Order: sequence, then C-alpha cells, then structure tokens
Amino acid sequence: MTHLVGRRHWRGLLLAVILGLGSLVFLAALTADGGVPLPSVKVWGPYFGLALALVVGLWLMEGLRTKAILALIGSRIGFWSAVQVHLASNFAAAVTPLAGGGPPVATYLLWRRGIPLDRSLAMVSVRLLLTFGFFAVAVPALLLCSWHALELSRWLVAAAIGAVAIMLASFFLFFYFVYRPPLVERLASRFLRVVPFRLFLHNPEQIAAAIEKEVVKFSRTLTLLLQGGWGNLTLLIAYTIAIWALFFGVAPVLLLGLGLKVPWFTATARQIVLYFLLTYVP
Repeated sequence: MTHLVGRRHWRGLLLAVILGLGSLVFLAALTADGGVPLPSVKVWGPYFGLALALVVGLWLMEGLRTKAILALIGSRIGFWSAVQVHLASNFAAAVTPLAGGGPPVATYLLWRRGIPLDRSLAMVSVRLLLTFGFFAVAVPALLLCSWHALELSRWLVAAAIGAVAIMLASFFLFFYFVYRPPLVERLASRFLRVVPFRLFLHNPEQIAAAIEKEVVKFSRTLTLLLQGGWGNLTLLIAYTIAIWALFFGVAPVLLLGLGLKVPWFTATARQIVLYFLLTYVP
C-alpha cells in the first residue's frame, strides 16, 4: 500500500495508532474502579483471537464485494488492491466527522488504480446504496419486532424513524437526478452563477456541461450494474449482509471476553440502530 499512502504519511498513521492505543489505556485506567473490569487474560486469548478473525474476515469480504461490483460494470482490480483501497478509505472515514471522508478517498484511490472516474464513482455509490438498503430494512424491522428488547428512549426511536425516512427520500432523489442529466446541468448552471462562484469561475456554463457529461457516463455505468441479473445482485446483497454481520459481531465477542454476559441479539440489535444514527450522512 506504499504507493497509495505516501511515505511522509506513515508518521501520521503511526501517531494515530499510538493516540488510539493511549486513549484505550486512559479509559481503562479511569474505569478500573468504577465496576468495569480491565481486560483480562481471556480477552487476549480466544475471545480476542475470534474478534480479530471477524475483523480480518470483514476486510476480506469488502475486497470481494469491491471486485464483484467493478466486474459487473466492466472493470477489474486485484483482490489485495481492493482490500487496500477499503482499508485506506476506512481510515479516512474513521478520522472525519460522520465518516464523510471515506467515499471521496475510495473514489480517488480507485481512480489512481486506473479505474475510470465514472466507474469509481459508481462502485462507491453502489456500496453506499447497499449499506443504505441494509439499514433501511434492518432498522425498521428491529423497531417493529424488537421494541422492548432494544430498550431505547422515545427520542432515539423517533430519530431512527426520521433518519430512515430521510434516507429513503435521498435514495429516490439520487436515482431521479442520475437519470435526468439535462436537469442536473440546469441546476448546476444556476448554482454556479451565484456571485461567490462567479468570482472564481470564468465559464460556469462550460463546467455545468462537463458535470452533465459525467452524470451521463455515470448513469450508463450504473445501468450496467442493474442489468447484471438477479444472481449477481443477490451475491452483492449476501456480501453486504455478511459484512455487517461480521462488523456487529465484534462487540459481543469482546464483551464475552470481559466476562460480561450480554444477550447476543440485544447487543447486536442496539448496535445496528445506534451505529446507524451515529454515522448516517444525508
């Protein structure tokens, strides 16, 4: 991953890791006398190994999904390259508010790998749409079927319902604009004519036309994916479910390693709702 992350950036990555480990030690020291047990030998034994295996499995599954999406839209990338792109973009998401830095970094890194921009955008967009679809189904289902087990406040339930509604509206608006490039050009032209933009742009109309051209290419690429057949789409959905199952399985395993007997379903279900609220970007 040396050519994806420059040598001068490794010091920053190392500093981030050191700060993260230091934060864990600091929090453990603060909570040592508050009834929360410090990590015991059990955590660093089989439970920690199982949690680590889940994380590595998550990375590998993301690599397989990235390869599958790109293959459907006519591009190829090596498996380990796909894993590296995921790790780098995941790091960017982890250090930016609301994980908003992940998609742009993934798009850029795929482009650096020789994937055309429209296909890079399509891959990242499809991955986001699959994530939206997972939460759009999982969160309402949990709220309807496991209301009492979640033990969430009314404010959190209302926030989750509102976020799902906004997400679904964003989902439909996305497809509405993607398949109406002339409308996108008109909106972009009006937007770029605003005084602050005209101070820096010499030809807003030309830029708006370029945006329309990219939207046309993007919509054609997305159509290739939708024409891939139900078998391929089912495979992508299966990858997505497996990815989130691995992700949400880490915390219950670590809690068991700490000696805390928690209901597996409740711990996973509450994670799904709370993670959705914490990381959702309209």
